[in-house]
Amino acid sequence: MTRNSWFARTARGRGWTPITWQGWALAVALVLVPLTFAGLLGAGPGVLGAAAYGATTAFAVCALLLVGFVKGPAPQWRLAGQDD
Repeated sequence: MTRNSWFARTARGRGWTPITWQGWALAVALVLVPLTFAGLLGAGPGVLGAAAYGATTAFAVCALLLVGFVKGPAPQWRLAGQDD
């Protein structure tokens, strides 16, 4: 893990967990961005609303993964009790 990492590996499984305020801000944005943009685009109970929500969610997840690869350690599977 580098000195300026925003994420650390999870204790079990594959993925990251935020360890700095920047990582937490990005994780919160993952929830808020799709809800905000879907609301602005007029996401309702119809097909267009679902498409708007799905597209913004896909964009937010891709952005989170990109930053995770840049600002976090390389992902790998970890079992319970396994250290780096």
